[in-house]
Amino acid sequence: MSMGENGLLEAWRFLLALALFLYGWEKTTEALRDRYGERIRERISRLTDNARQGVAAGMAATALLWSPRATFDITAGLTAGRLLAWRQGFLSLLGSEIGACLPALLLALPIPPHAGLLLVPGLALMHGARKTLGHALIGLGLLVAGQEMLGTLLQSFPIQPVTPPVWLALPVGALASLVTGSPIAALGVLCLLAAQGGVSQATGLALLFGINLGAALSLLLAARKEPGATLRLAIAATVAKLLGVAICWWIPLPDPSAPAHPLLLVTGHLLINVIAALTCIPGIAPVTRLATRLAPEEFSAEHADTDVNNRYWPQYLDDDLLATPPLALAMARREVKILAALLAEMVRLIPDALFAEEDHTSIQLLKMDDRVDEIHLAISRYLARIVTSNPAQLDEWLTTMTVINELEAIGDIIENNLLHLAETQGRQRTQLPPEIRVALGEYLHAVRSALDRAANAYQANNPPLALEVMAMKNDIVALDSRCRMREMQALRAEDESLAAYAFRIDLCENFKRIYYHAKRIAKAVAKA
Repeated sequence: MSMGENGLLEAWRFLLALALFLYGWEKTTEALRDRYGERIRERISRLTDNARQGVAAGMAATALLWSPRATFDITAGLTAGRLLAWRQGFLSLLGSEIGACLPALLLALPIPPHAGLLLVPGLALMHGARKTLGHALIGLGLLVAGQEMLGTLLQSFPIQPVTPPVWLALPVGALASLVTGSPIAALGVLCLLAAQGGVSQATGLALLFGINLGAALSLLLAARKEPGATLRLAIAATVAKLLGVAICWWIPLPDPSAPAHPLLLVTGHLLINVIAALTCIPGIAPVTRLATRLAPEEFSAEHADTDVNNRYWPQYLDDDLLATPPLALAMARREVKILAALLAEMVRLIPDALFAEEDHTSIQLLKMDDRVDEIHLAISRYLARIVTSNPAQLDEWLTTMTVINELEAIGDIIENNLLHLAETQGRQRTQLPPEIRVALGEYLHAVRSALDRAANAYQANNPPLALEVMAMKNDIVALDSRCRMREMQALRAEDESLAAYAFRIDLCENFKRIYYHAKRIAKAVAKA
């Protein structure tokens, strides 16, 4: 075999070993995501607005998942769904990059002999009850096998430390991070080269800087089609990476031309991300403002879905969360917020439909009630697919079902009763004295207040606020009695027709019915 053919064969072996290493890494992270992903998603969603908790959660997530990208996907999904505060999501991302140093350290350590035999128990577990663990062991076995092959091939070549210009090392590192799909995998390959003396300290750190910048670029590329929270998180993470790299750039090396040790590279990676976190946590407000300015929130989901001129699409009902009932119920609660906002707007428009000379408001209310039915059906179907035996989750499930049914009933009152009265009012040209309209307006204002409080009590899971709604019964009864007494006195004095009297009494009756549906919502929250 000629030297050219031998070199070509070695190149193919190197590419095969690299492909095996990267495939094993992908399979390992995929199995870890399947095993721990939902548990981590649930834990992160419970974070409070505490910097230490956010950073610690991100560190633990990436240490378990071996993938900062997986942590980013979980955090971005929770932030976009408003299950996690935007600030806390950013803190979690800062911690995730620090936690990535644990799997990077494992790749930098010497490979135990016969570690590739992990494939054997992995294959055995594939046919048992622990398939996820089997997938993880198979992936880890392939990863280690590829790592061993790469190390053996690199040892067969006389490698001398190279010192390419920094302008070349940076893009090469960034490209490696993008091609491998993981900065940790790219760092693992770099550690293998460093273990054979293939890179100098200056070149190794320049490649490391490029790998970190490539990781930030990959987040931006992944989030470019995701407006709102996801893109803002990617921008903030990029700013943090830039700060960490820029500060570490000026740290002097004792001997830049000496061969780089793998532990030096892992320590450099840790230092970049620790400095990024220490810089961004005190200055988190400017970073978040910059990210918000570059990726502004164009509109809120509530406003988008109460616009009946657009087709309704569920904003928060994520099928991927059905396997995690607490998060699925939280998503349903977010969708209920849209439904409640729509009903609140419908109640606000009732006077325009009743007393305005034009009928465009009535047409708008009919469209809005159709939207109420759409949202109610979507949430009901989503709740029906949530399976849980946890008593607390069952209580929340029942509460949510009660709330959406009561809200839908309010929509029916507006459509079937109040709009019918508005049509009758138009035909009969019934005129209301100013004092009557003021009294009815006061009554409707109290009903609207009760509905808003009941909806807020459900969203915040606030039983004391729900009790306040229930305590409004006496005020509602008093308002209803005053309105009815005033109508009766006007009828006795023959100041109005029987039709006008019936119209206003029907209004009072329907206002009271709306309140009692709001009261049932509050009662469900108070019991929960």
